[in-house]
Amino acid sequence: TYTYSYQFLVNFGIGNVFAVFCINRGAFFTKLSQITFTQTVIFYIVAVAMLCFGFFYRLPAFLPFKEFVLATGYSLLIFNLGFAKHKPVFFENAVWMQTLGKKAFGLFCWHAPILTCTVKIFEYFNWPLNPYLLFVITLALVIPVANISYRYFEVWFLQFKERFQ
Repeated sequence: TYTYSYQFLVNFGIGNVFAVFCINRGAFFTKLSQITFTQTVIFYIVAVAMLCFGFFYRLPAFLPFKEFVLATGYSLLIFNLGFAKHKPVFFENAVWMQTLGKKAFGLFCWHAPILTCTVKIFEYFNWPLNPYLLFVITLALVIPVANISYRYFEVWFLQFKERFQ
């Protein structure tokens, strides 16, 4: 429908609201960044359950709020990973996370075309579209492609970074 095609704007709006909270560092930022370790663990359990199992997505009463709840959940998760004092998992010093951060642009750029090609291959062979299998296959293909992209394209362009600063 007409309104459904614009629901993706909610994601940008919620993300922008959280970005403003992070930049201004007001009372809401302070309160959210100082939640206890137990509250953080409970939040992660609820967030993972909501995002992975998606049992509530099928409830008719939930459909109008689906994008809002998902966008808010992702924003809170990103906020918690970036700013909370009590994190159940510390990513800052993990070598694999630093490596992933260098290749994040390639992952972002290549995931959509690889996912699209994977779906088209599934459709061509009349295989059932299983979202979990698509995720695993796409991830297995995107990571090496992003590595190649980083090594042979991005590193070359990064040498110009200092000229334009």
